[in-house]
Amino acid sequence: MLHPAPFSTGYHPRHCRICGASFVGLGVLCPIHLAAHARQRATQLQAERERSEQILAAREQQAQAARPQRTEFPDELDA
Repeated sequence: MLHPAPFSTGYHPRHCRICGASFVGLGVLCPIHLAAHARQRATQLQAERERSEQILAAREQQAQAARPQRTEFPDELDA
């Protein structure tokens, strides 16, 4: 039976890319630095999402301003 290489199973110790501490698990960051990286990335994604919403809102306002205003005449069926 073919077994995966030990480096891909997360059972052998490895060293954190940032602090050099030994840990067992997948990836290249120890749990402390992995959590810090996740928090930083979440903050970045939230800021990017807010910026995208601002851009979309500005474009929608521009599109609405560019549309000609329609004048509606009363219809016989509205009465």
